[in-house]
Formats: sequence, C-alpha cells, structure tokens
Amino acid sequence: MIRRCKQGDNAAWELVYQSYRKQALAFACHLSGSYHAAEDLVQEAFLKLVKSINTFREESSFKRWFFQIIRNLDRDEKRKKKAPQISLEFFTEKDEEIRVENEDPQAQLDLKLLKETLRKTIRGLPDKDRMILFLREFKDYTYREIASQLQLSVEAVRARLYRTRKVLREVYVGVS
Repeated sequence: MIRRCKQGDNAAWELVYQSYRKQALAFACHLSGSYHAAEDLVQEAFLKLVKSINTFREESSFKRWFFQIIRNLDRDEKRKKKAPQISLEFFTEKDEEIRVENEDPQAQLDLKLLKETLRKTIRGLPDKDRMILFLREFKDYTYREIASQLQLSVEAVRARLYRTRKVLREVYVGVS
C-alpha cells in the first residue's frame, strides 16, 4: 500500500487515510488534550505525510513513523505557543515626545537620530538575537530562562547577547 502511495495512487492514499485516521486522532487527542487541536494536528500530519512519503524507509514501521510526525508537529505547536512573540512594532513605535532637559533643538535632533538608528539596527538583527535582547532587557528573563525558551545553551545566549550589545554600542558611539 505504501509503495502505491509513493507512486501517486490516490486509492492507496484513501486507504491509508481510512486505516490510520481514527488511531491518529486518538493519539493526537492524547498529546494535545483537545479534540479540536487533535483534528488540526491530524490534518497537518496527513499533509506532511503526503509531502514526505518518499523519505519513508519501508524496512521500518509505517505507523511508528507516521505517529512520530504527529508527535513532532504537536511538539512544534507547543513550542510556538510557549515562546513569547514580539512584533517588530515594539522596536518601531514612535516616541510621543523626546525630551532633553535643556531642550536644545540640536540635542533633540541628535537624540531622535540616535533612537531611530538604534531601532533600525535592532530591526535588522537576526530573529533570535532580537528575541534574546527583548527577553533580557525588556522582560528581565534570566539567561537560563532565555536558553530554555529558545532551546539554546546558556553560553550561546550569553555570546549572542554580548555580540548584540557590542553592535548596539558601536552604533551608539558612531551616532552620538
């Protein structure tokens, strides 16, 4: 049956769907804890199955392989929900009014230029570096919490944050 699926036989795909749908739904329901989430998970798993059927090695168990796809999709979904999401808007919001104590027009202009340059630099950072900066500087996460959240080592978080701060320092020195 799997060989026929690999050859593009629609009847074989229908048979696979009918044979594994209920088991997959029960398994996904167990993983996700929600019938509706399980339905979405199974639908996504079957789509992934169709796309990746040619990578299946027939000497292993098809059911085990298919259920691993479901498990991976569930894990990915949980990871997405767990990770805090930040929008680029966070780094592009305009200040209502930039104030400098002496209200010198040149100082106002310099400060505005510095903030715009820093925001542009932050927006240009790789996603993970921007997320690390956000979590550390604006959400006060520990290095360990960031590492856990982004599935990195604590050392990787420290190194990335060091490099990011260095880039921002260089921009600050260059503009100010």
